[in-house]
Amino acid sequence: DPKSGLVGLFKYGTKGDVCLMLLGVVFSFLQGVTMPVLGLFFGQMTNVLMRASIQGLHGTGDNYTETNNNEKFSPISNNESVISNNTQEHLTADEFNQTMNTFALYYLGIGIISFGSSFLQNYLWETSCERQIYKLRQLFFSQILRQEISWYDMKKEGDLSSKLSDDIERIREGIGHKFSMVTQYLSAFVSGIAVGFYANWRLTCVLLCLGPFLIGTSAILAKISASSAAREQMKYSLASGIADEVLACLRTVTAFGGENNESKRYEDAIEKGRSLVMKRYHFIAIVIFVIFFIIYGSYALALWYGGYLIGEGICTPGSVFAVFFSVMTAAFSIGNVLPYINAVSTAMGSASNIYNIISRIPEIDSYSKEGICPKTLEGKIDFKDVFFTYPSRQDVQVLNGLTMEIKPGETVAIIGSSGAGKSTIVNLLLRFYDTNRGQISIDGNNITSLNLKWLRNNIGVVSQEPVLFGVSIADNIRYGKENITMEDIEKASTLANAHSFIIELPEGYNTQVGLRGAQLSGGQKQRIAIARALVRDPKILLLDEATSALDSQSEGIVQEALDKAMIGRTTIIIAHRLSTIRNVDKIFALQNGVPVECGTHDQLMSKKGLYYNLVMAQTREAKEQELFDDIDKNREENEPQALSSSSSVASSRSRGLNEVKVVKKKKDTYFIRLSKMNASECHFVLFGIFACACVGCISPVFAYFYGELFSTFKLRGEELDSAIRFWSLMFVMLGVISGFAYWLQTVSMSAAAEHLIARLRTKSFNNILRQEISWFDNENFSVGRLITKLARDAPMVKSAAGLRAGSLITSFVTMGSGLAIAFIFGWKLALLLSLGVPILIYSGYKHLLLIRSNQIRDAALMEDAGKVATECLQNIRTVQSLGKEQVFVKQYIKFLECPYKESKKQAIIFAFTFATSQAFLFFLYSAGFRFGSYLISVGGMLPDQVYRVFFALSFCATAVGTGTAYLQDWAKAIMAAKSVFEILDKKSELDPISTDGLKPEISGKVSFERIVFSYPSRKHVKILRGLTVSVEAGHTLALVGGSGCGKSTVISLLERFYVPDEGKIFIDDCDILELNIAHLRAQMGLVTQEPDLFNCSIKDNIAYGALHTHITDQDIMQAAKTANIHDFICSLPEGYDTLCGDRGTQLSGGQKQRIAIARAIVRNPKILLLDEATSALDTYQ
Repeated sequence: DPKSGLVGLFKYGTKGDVCLMLLGVVFSFLQGVTMPVLGLFFGQMTNVLMRASIQGLHGTGDNYTETNNNEKFSPISNNESVISNNTQEHLTADEFNQTMNTFALYYLGIGIISFGSSFLQNYLWETSCERQIYKLRQLFFSQILRQEISWYDMKKEGDLSSKLSDDIERIREGIGHKFSMVTQYLSAFVSGIAVGFYANWRLTCVLLCLGPFLIGTSAILAKISASSAAREQMKYSLASGIADEVLACLRTVTAFGGENNESKRYEDAIEKGRSLVMKRYHFIAIVIFVIFFIIYGSYALALWYGGYLIGEGICTPGSVFAVFFSVMTAAFSIGNVLPYINAVSTAMGSASNIYNIISRIPEIDSYSKEGICPKTLEGKIDFKDVFFTYPSRQDVQVLNGLTMEIKPGETVAIIGSSGAGKSTIVNLLLRFYDTNRGQISIDGNNITSLNLKWLRNNIGVVSQEPVLFGVSIADNIRYGKENITMEDIEKASTLANAHSFIIELPEGYNTQVGLRGAQLSGGQKQRIAIARALVRDPKILLLDEATSALDSQSEGIVQEALDKAMIGRTTIIIAHRLSTIRNVDKIFALQNGVPVECGTHDQLMSKKGLYYNLVMAQTREAKEQELFDDIDKNREENEPQALSSSSSVASSRSRGLNEVKVVKKKKDTYFIRLSKMNASECHFVLFGIFACACVGCISPVFAYFYGELFSTFKLRGEELDSAIRFWSLMFVMLGVISGFAYWLQTVSMSAAAEHLIARLRTKSFNNILRQEISWFDNENFSVGRLITKLARDAPMVKSAAGLRAGSLITSFVTMGSGLAIAFIFGWKLALLLSLGVPILIYSGYKHLLLIRSNQIRDAALMEDAGKVATECLQNIRTVQSLGKEQVFVKQYIKFLECPYKESKKQAIIFAFTFATSQAFLFFLYSAGFRFGSYLISVGGMLPDQVYRVFFALSFCATAVGTGTAYLQDWAKAIMAAKSVFEILDKKSELDPISTDGLKPEISGKVSFERIVFSYPSRKHVKILRGLTVSVEAGHTLALVGGSGCGKSTVISLLERFYVPDEGKIFIDDCDILELNIAHLRAQMGLVTQEPDLFNCSIKDNIAYGALHTHITDQDIMQAAKTANIHDFICSLPEGYDTLCGDRGTQLSGGQKQRIAIARAIVRNPKILLLDEATSALDTYQ
């Protein structure tokens, strides 16, 4: 069960990990015992100091008043049972020093044990944690890629990317050293109670009456924290999903001026998550108030009852101090363990989300070894009475009893209107989905009985919208088949008519194609996708509009290559251009999910049915196309050899706009900048700092109270009773003040931190949307990396804010006030003991530097892993159709290896520094009491002064140790802040929401004058070489030419996605660089070759074209009618409210394109830009 609670958190640990954790638990228990055992010795030492204080030391010259006292101590010592002048002689100075030497050695020994156990505890747990997280990342990524497509239809990739980074980071925090701190404090609690019983069972029993209240409130806190943490992560993952969707469709967002709209959508999602987080913190604050009131109230009760026992002669001050020390350790353990319990609870909440996915076995399992793997494949395909509806739209019947038979080696074409079910047939053959009813068989075997990996490896697919990965051209083709030679790659590229353009690129086959092939034209991408399919030499070839993105010249050559490739293979062609399927063996004409006609071209033409009508409709188009082909064939390229200097000078201002620049701030200003960003929450910050100062003073004040008890227990009779009442009341007041201070600290610091994190995320996202498109072409700022930064880095800044920052402030205040009290009551002892504080601070500082330097390297490497993950999730259909899930998993693991190795090294450094801070307190005890005893023996100090100084400084050392423990988190926060500010500091050269620039009335005349352009990521490849062309307002201009010649580039320049290297572009004789960029884009409507739709309703997708103007439902419907999509939308059960799915996956290519056309039309633009706008449409549409 993935929700099996605490034990389930470690369900993916190996036996080795379990051994490491068990050993870590043993050493954490040992570490937890050290402080209560110290209390045992401390009680014995208190007897000696009390005796010296009451009786004086023989030979010191001090005349302390003696009191008759026949009471026996509780059996905490065998040789210090009574303080009475009747039974014991005065201690000499030598005897006193010798006894104190023994205690000093005890403390030193405990310190050595503490150092060793603390080091091993942290090292073992951190090592085990890194091993498990390393494995968990691999498992989770592997299991995500394993899930069937129908599961993805219900999910968002951004949500999954968030889980891969943010959720696993939360698990990492909960199963490392923070978990060991829970067991350590548990051990301290139990052993503290045990020592208390041993020292004075009566007093301990009274104190334990309050225990159930303390444990109960802590348990409630842990339970609510875990459940709310899971809800918080789900809310924040929605924001990550929005970021992923928007950045993946960035050109569409930019073209339609949707930056502000998307910023608001993202901000709203972040705000919902923040509100949920604050509800949890308000509850936590109330519980913490109760806990600390109970803790300090228990001291008041202990003091009152302890004073009574001393007054009645039942026990002695030493036993009361022993109980105080041990039970205090137990009580503080409950308070101190709360942040760690919170971390573990959050980890459990995140783990429930992660482990559910890991444990899920998909219905269509690509990892399964089950199924038939025939030795030979002939390629016979049968569809028998197949019914199918998509899981996300079960009301829409796509296939209605489809029956088809395709013989081995036969080439079959499937035609029909958009949405008739053509691409669905491809999806079913690849087993992206299973049929609702009926059967699909290959060579007589039901495809559900075939091994899925074997099936997909024997099918080559070229889809309507080709997907390339952000690697080289050669590696993209290599995804078709592993372990192939360069000769195989070139052969496949030649078949696909891609070799000629590839070798013209400066880096040839090693050219990086960019995210989703952004550096290539549509035709170039399609040809590489065809080469990728052909290189695997498949027995079954599925061509889903494989030539739709090619120009006429390339299409003819590629079609000829495909004709050769089809020989000996069973081929299914989905086609709109019917001229490409004349020579196929059989044509199926689909309508409403069933074949209404079947036969050869000649047979169907003679029937004069559906196919005949489609062919006749395309005849005129075909004749016009032939004319353009002839023109294209006879055209000779004339490149201008010289450009006027005026043209160069005029464009020099824009030359640098395509360069990626990051404004770097001065080093180490991150904390100051974060503080400035939090300025609007200054009231929270001020209240929080005040509360932190109060919390910081509580420990030194407590230490002062503790020292006063030493003097109080020397009193007798009414004086003792009066003093006990007074100090009991003081402890109650301290409980109220501390409870209120902790409540105020939790609420104020958390509120300030959550506002800061929300602001960082929204500002980062907003600034990303403002950047020029060329910035995203840079590998360092690819969409995958930016999504990872948003999901991981901004929340990690919290480690330097909120409660953790409050803990550091508290530590500094505790240290300062502790030193002040120490120097007031005994500067000599304070001077010696305070020498150790700089050692702790220096070791912590060095620790911080080491961690930061390592994390810089780790962050970069984790970004590479995040890029692989995001790219795979965005293109999951391509990954699965290629059967390359494990290839990408291996790539992901490769990027994880280096940070994994480095994190294990960091574990040693962290463990050493942490152990030093933990053991230092015991060394302080050893040195402090030894020197203090010397000062007492020479008359330099009184015993009660030693107590005050010592406890003030011991709390000071504890504060430094606590601060050191947070240094690792602080280092992570500084690294994350650096990463976030890199985004925030990037000044956009083409700011889409800038108010600068002219906003004239535009009629629509467009002119290009001597435009020279090359993409920033491929400066050596000139795309446009002196383009000069113009078109009058209201006229139509068509751009034709070979694939990659710069047609789409012209549109990108007109939209100001990029700026020309040289030359000018004019609209109505006004240089577009002088126009307001938002105003410019508002005049244009864009329909791209591969339209991007958002995961919202059809109505909202169309309305996206007119975000800045008021439109009615009637306007939307009219646009849909113009785009010939209205009737189809009305046929859907939910009509215009039908969800399109992630990037429109719930719609066919033609349906998506028509909605994109409607989106452009509803904008009512002066300039319409159609980049292959009808490539995915059938003839009627």
